[in-house]
Amino acid sequence: MKSSLIPLLLLMFFIAVAHPVYAGDLIIFETFEDYDVDSDPDGWNADDTIYMDVVDSIVKNGNNSLKIECPTDDRDVWIEFGKSVEVVSVEFWVFPSTANRTITLLMLNGSVERADGGPYLGWGAQGAGALARYSGGAWGPTGENFDDNEWTYVKVVADATRSPKSFDVYLSKDRDKLPDEPQLKNVPYRSTNMSAFDRVLFLGWSDMAGPAYIDDFLVYEGTERPGLLFAVEPVGKLATQWGLIRTSM
Repeated sequence: MKSSLIPLLLLMFFIAVAHPVYAGDLIIFETFEDYDVDSDPDGWNADDTIYMDVVDSIVKNGNNSLKIECPTDDRDVWIEFGKSVEVVSVEFWVFPSTANRTITLLMLNGSVERADGGPYLGWGAQGAGALARYSGGAWGPTGENFDDNEWTYVKVVADATRSPKSFDVYLSKDRDKLPDEPQLKNVPYRSTNMSAFDRVLFLGWSDMAGPAYIDDFLVYEGTERPGLLFAVEPVGKLATQWGLIRTSM
């Protein structure tokens, strides 16, 4: 190899590792590796801090994951994107600890009430082991089931420009082998009032049967995962170089 190429290759490597948002479409990537056990990760909010904790007991990648448990009505754990996005994808590993109600996801923005939110999914919300969706004021079946005490990878694509308003859901046991077509396609929103998104909520219910755990939480604009994201795996020594990543476009 010519010596003149070495500085260029080193520069390219530095950009790939230290600036993974170079493509401009990555909003958040949180591995929970930069935090002490029992702490709260930066950028995450909760109506009470007891509803979330960084833990090392049930982990998919690295050493930590985020435990979420809101066993009270109208109590949430949430993270804001720092910007309003019309087309956004949210990916994460999820570990439901029970087959009954364990975690519920809602995507919306700060300009609307929770009841006027968009994509709304509930693990065990309409029967043990069943993934349900909420729209038009009632829970309905999706036809998809989940395994409790196992990790599943989830991708939710929310496009506020669609008419009628709907979202897609991909499910897999392998992050790198999501299906080409979503298992759940054109799922209706909870409400049709959404024009953009700026946050994800994990909701609380008084009949929550147990906690859930999430790992490698990812948010990006559009429908295609940023190409450089997993070129350097966010585990081990490199985890501290990822942490919480935000763009402020």
